[in-house]
Amino acid sequence: EVIVNATDLIGRDTQQTVNIGIVNVVEFEDTGVLNDQIIVDENTLDVHTFATDMPSIWSINSGVDADLFLINQEGLLSFKNKPDWEDPIDSNKDNTYKVAIRATEKDDNNNFVDITLDIIVADVDDTPPLITGPSGNAGDLTSNESIEENTSPFIKFSSNESVSWEIMAGTDSELFSLNENDNEGWVHFITAPDWENPLDSNGDNIYKFNVQATDVAGNNSEQAVSITVTDIDDTPPLIKGPSGNAGDLTSNFEEKENINSIVKFSANEEVQWLFNGGSDVELFTLTSQEGQGWIQFKETPDYEIPKDSDLDNRYELVLSAEDLFGNVSNQNVTIIVGDIDDTPPKILGPSGLGGSKNSRSTLNENISDANFSFFATEEVTWSINGGDDKDLFSIVNTDISS
Repeated sequence: EVIVNATDLIGRDTQQTVNIGIVNVVEFEDTGVLNDQIIVDENTLDVHTFATDMPSIWSINSGVDADLFLINQEGLLSFKNKPDWEDPIDSNKDNTYKVAIRATEKDDNNNFVDITLDIIVADVDDTPPLITGPSGNAGDLTSNESIEENTSPFIKFSSNESVSWEIMAGTDSELFSLNENDNEGWVHFITAPDWENPLDSNGDNIYKFNVQATDVAGNNSEQAVSITVTDIDDTPPLIKGPSGNAGDLTSNFEEKENINSIVKFSANEEVQWLFNGGSDVELFTLTSQEGQGWIQFKETPDYEIPKDSDLDNRYELVLSAEDLFGNVSNQNVTIIVGDIDDTPPKILGPSGLGGSKNSRSTLNENISDANFSFFATEEVTWSINGGDDKDLFSIVNTDISS
């Protein structure tokens, strides 16, 4: 209450008593909003929660971008759709959205407060990284590679930004390992694959997994990868030696002494022939003829004078066949030298000792039925083999004597 007094120029006055009532109007509580601006990250719906000092009804009041917002009765202002910094839809496309909100006292529609806001959408990294795999282009969703069996090369994956790498899924992912080096992902088989014994899920030698790249902002990309394993010739050649069957690990050859036969070896494919050891290999030569390997003694063997390592006339060597792909087979070869009778018989004539080169006998004249006996140290066939007077004699075979 207050009394107002009015006095004119001649001193007359009038008084009026005035009663002033204080009306409680709606006021925003501390909003935390500076300069009526709010900054939110793109791809975010919620903007800000407002509060007043009394129960209020909230509404969007005005603003050139008002149609893009909602406000609930808890005072939460939000976008209807997540804003995209790269594709702004505010009225002037500058990522500053203008909206005004009103809070009205629940019991008095004439008691309200307005605030006009600039909602600034900030750019964030929401772009997934681009993966470059062993084939195709950066960002492709698939890539493939082909490797030979029995190998496990590192397969490189790279990205257009700093990322971490992970094998995520795929029917054969457990068969692979991943290493990270200089922002690249390197994937390889844990165990080198065998074309003849595939371990992929459907046995077709196409191994599948997914690789994932995640950037520092948490954006990630995946690429589906197929690794095709190709067949190579990893089968050793089959050696056919002088005995046994093709592919046998050993073979034997028997010959008599004083003979130097060529022992032939063949294979089921084109090969290079090599010696690969054996205690007596230095006693032999090896040549290739018509695709075959031919071995032969350097010196004709003598049963009575063996030169093999243990002097038992069994000569041992290892013959190797290497095909065009480097596959190698070995065969242990034994050459057995047999004895022959190469000792001349000894002759015992009418005089001298057995084996003498000469003998002599005396005969009286006029005796026509005189006989001279000769003996040998073994069974022989007798014949007259020369001499100036050979035509004057005859000889009769009687086993070891004559």
